[in-house]
Amino acid sequence: MKNKNYIPGDTPKRMNYVTPKYDVTWYVKWAVSIILLFGVAIGPRGAGLTGYEWVDVVCSWIGAVGWWWVGYKWNDRAMQLVNGVFTFVLTIGLIRVFFG
Repeated sequence: MKNKNYIPGDTPKRMNYVTPKYDVTWYVKWAVSIILLFGVAIGPRGAGLTGYEWVDVVCSWIGAVGWWWVGYKWNDRAMQLVNGVFTFVLTIGLIRVFFG
């Protein structure tokens, strides 16, 4: 389906980014995303390596804290709420894994 607002000969405009690019939040969001993916890949939801469940919990906790911080810096309440709850739940998981 063609765009109804398209004018022949008109060049498409570049998309403007809403989130900051190449500032500290950009690096944190990518770093914690990679850590999250690693944890999920190693843990029981991914490769299911026995004895490495703690890696999943630790990596997920780091990711949740990192994404909460990014949400805080961006003043994004939804990111703060979701990742704050994740952090709380994963903190309980950390306590159970290491002390329970």
